[in-house]
Amino acid sequence: FQYRRLEDVIGSSHVATEANMVSNTARLAHQCVQDRLLWMLNGSPIVTFMRRMVKTMEEDPAIAWAPTDQACGGGLKLDIDVQKFVACGSLGFQTLRNVLAAHASVVLGRKGLWACTLSYEDLKDRKSACIADLLRELGWLHLVPDPQKLGTPEGDKVFSKNAHSGGGHSRVGGSTLGGDARHLQIIKQQRHGAMPNAHLPSWQAEIVRELLAQHKPLQVMDYDLSAIDAKSKSLSATARPQLGGT
Repeated sequence: FQYRRLEDVIGSSHVATEANMVSNTARLAHQCVQDRLLWMLNGSPIVTFMRRMVKTMEEDPAIAWAPTDQACGGGLKLDIDVQKFVACGSLGFQTLRNVLAAHASVVLGRKGLWACTLSYEDLKDRKSACIADLLRELGWLHLVPDPQKLGTPEGDKVFSKNAHSGGGHSRVGGSTLGGDARHLQIIKQQRHGAMPNAHLPSWQAEIVRELLAQHKPLQVMDYDLSAIDAKSKSLSATARPQLGGT
């Protein structure tokens, strides 16, 4: 399960963090991408943690990047400057942790860990019909008490519930309430290249894109985990017939 637009999930986490900040000073610094200055004052271990994330990607043999396929960044060496992420504070941290997650997902996917992939955008577009496809692929559809409701307006009602209403992080930018229909439409019409971020202002989104580009092999793949391996079955044939291609 992936966010096809990784920068959107980064933006989602970023605005959720801001919405739950107690300190006005921290919130202002966060909005200006200057909250790294507060880390220096309060002894935060986050910089050490960020260095460890980069070291893990570069040196951990369990997730060593060794794909040979040129479409998956074959031949490109990892050369990540952690200080560029640190300089962007919380936004840099959110970006780096998602880079690590994508890195591990691709490496493990090429080892055969993933049987199929499914994107958030497709889920929000087709809603319960997409759930039916996924359950069918997993062999679990028979466990659903009333499977004929999947793919109907009644089955789709669950997507109109606010996932944050019962606690946890809430946010002030973007939307999880049934998905941002306008943003999903933009994604369907323009599958590649720069697109508006679902949560961040354009100047912050540009920072995220520059940081994402530091992982050159993933950048070549456009951070699309469905392209990790021909042996890994994509649900594109069933879960996203309306979106056209990969």
